[in-house]
Amino acid sequence: GEYAFQLKAYIPDEYLTGMLLEDWVITPEKTIWHVRPGIYWAADNVDWMDNRELIAQDVVEDLLIFRDCAAGGWAFRGMTEADGIYATDRYTLVIETPGGFDLTMMYIIGYEDRSLFTPPEMEVAPGGAASWANQVGTGPFMLKEYVVGSHMTYIPNPNYWDTTTIDGVEYQIPFVDEMIYPIVPDPSSLMSALRTGVADFCGPGTLGSEYWPALEQTAPGLLSATYPVPEGGLLGLKV
Repeated sequence: GEYAFQLKAYIPDEYLTGMLLEDWVITPEKTIWHVRPGIYWAADNVDWMDNRELIAQDVVEDLLIFRDCAAGGWAFRGMTEADGIYATDRYTLVIETPGGFDLTMMYIIGYEDRSLFTPPEMEVAPGGAASWANQVGTGPFMLKEYVVGSHMTYIPNPNYWDTTTIDGVEYQIPFVDEMIYPIVPDPSSLMSALRTGVADFCGPGTLGSEYWPALEQTAPGLLSATYPVPEGGLLGLKV
């Protein structure tokens, strides 16, 4: 295709779309989010909530919890008032920014790894949000098992809202029946798993570049890709 999709943190405009949001409106004074109807929490693995629909108030409560914690204080930086995040109907919420629109704040809560939302029931469930067994989301997979220092196992969410179209035919996704995410901190063990096919994929930053030549020599059939990373360091000088 036209794009290799190998640039980190860049999505071509024609492919830039919302997941939980179907639309949004941005002005200097406020941002309006329209939550996509028909998305359901995947709560089959817990007994403290049902597979109910995601609504705007869920997003509001999650944002308020994040805003009032230490990490959220850095992200919001006083950009919103105490009552500046609220729902106006079942699928619409408003984030007021009287100090002006802040791109960094919106990047963190709307795109980056903090743009993950949890149901308010999780906060008061036995064990709370800190328990892996309480993790409930709306994505294509559900967390089935977490063994500390070993692996995480995911299974498909049968109520996932999205589909994909291949050759004009629409399919429910995901296609895989189970996904296991191994925790392998030792580089030699990870290289061995890749060589033998025990591991199917090694993500960016998992295996240092000093190991790549040996892996390419011993497992030439592995597919790999390199891409530029838009990150850098900051050096401050007193002059």
